[in-house]
Amino acid sequence: MALGSQPLDILGDRQSGQDVRTQNITACQSVSNIVKTSLGPVGLDKVFVVFL
Repeated sequence: MALGSQPLDILGDRQSGQDVRTQNITACQSVSNIVKTSLGPVGLDKVFVVFL
């Protein structure tokens, strides 16, 4: 079974298109900006709080 044909496990709508890709890129850049200061010899510890 292809990934696109699987039903959603939670109640919701499947979205696609440029808006969704833009939101995913923005989210990845945000996480990247937070995590990059934890790398290297002078890296700092981070705590992530996720609200669902």
